[in-house]
Amino acid sequence: MTHTNAGSTLGVFGVCLVLLSLVLAVRVVKRWFWRRRAMTGGVFAQGRVLDVALEPGDQGREPVPRAVVWFYALDGQEFRIEDPTGRPRALGEPVLLRYLPARPEWAVVAEAGPGTVAMLLSLAFLAFFALAGLYLVLMGVGLARA
Repeated sequence: MTHTNAGSTLGVFGVCLVLLSLVLAVRVVKRWFWRRRAMTGGVFAQGRVLDVALEPGDQGREPVPRAVVWFYALDGQEFRIEDPTGRPRALGEPVLLRYLPARPEWAVVAEAGPGTVAMLLSLAFLAFFALAGLYLVLMGVGLARA
């Protein structure tokens, strides 16, 4: 492969990495925005734990409890969400939820909070990939000119 072809391939890969990082960052922020709105002004719903499982921990960590919570929205539609709190739950246990009527599929466990720290960590991770993509673009341009 010539320098020009290698540079072009590297540059295209870098642009794709930057674009993917930007799309995912927009999605993360949008999801956080909706969660935050649900936490501050959403409708309350009473959910019930439908399923409980333990996901094995990695690298010697303890297993993480995962619960699926089932609830009915105001319009009578049935929804299921995963409880992100990691709190052990029993089958049939009531769980207080909040959701926006426009997005009941994005309901949140009322005690979980808006997830600001997780959003910021995700954005930092995506920023790293965007910078790596920019670096690849610059390397590709340098190779193409050589």
